[in-house]
Amino acid sequence: MGKKERLRFFRKVHVFVKRNALALLIAFSTALTLGAIAISAYSALSKEDNYSTPVSNVTEDTDPNVPTAAEPIVFISPLDTITISKEYAADHLLQDKTTGIWQAHQALDFAAADNTDAKAVYSGTIESVVSSMMEGTIITLKINDNLRVIYKSMAESYVEAGDKVAAGAKIGKVGTNVTEKAEGVHLHLEVKEKDKLVDPNNYFAFGDK
Repeated sequence: MGKKERLRFFRKVHVFVKRNALALLIAFSTALTLGAIAISAYSALSKEDNYSTPVSNVTEDTDPNVPTAAEPIVFISPLDTITISKEYAADHLLQDKTTGIWQAHQALDFAAADNTDAKAVYSGTIESVVSSMMEGTIITLKINDNLRVIYKSMAESYVEAGDKVAAGAKIGKVGTNVTEKAEGVHLHLEVKEKDKLVDPNNYFAFGDK
């Protein structure tokens, strides 16, 4: 390119810049702004990656005395030898051996020999001990506010109201009662959930005595 051609070229550039100075200034400013935004966004993303919470390898100590979840309540057997003489029946009728009447039986009857001890099926508090002419001695074991176990047809109680008992503790001696006289010596055991009689089989695992 000769000298005259270079001069002609620079004059054209000068004229172009002079005519389009405002547009060029806006374009340059826009480019700078977009570049600054891109740099800021990249910096923010980098900080998030650098300061993300690391996975801790430290295991928090837990208090073994504080239960982490509600454990199911499973009863142990109330007698050393289990023979169910009369099943629970709420939705059908059973014939009562004493009266001959067909009726519901919302309990489990366990046959027993004379002088057989009955055991607490679960740890709890003796809520009451009552003597009944028709049902023998009645012992109520409170397991929690919503669950109670009632021992009927007892000949003798070894406990008093307010006593704390552990599962397996001997609480009394099995006997007979007038209402189920034909059953002989046996334990009539009821379970109540919130004052409603329920099937005791829901809580028993008779393999554990």
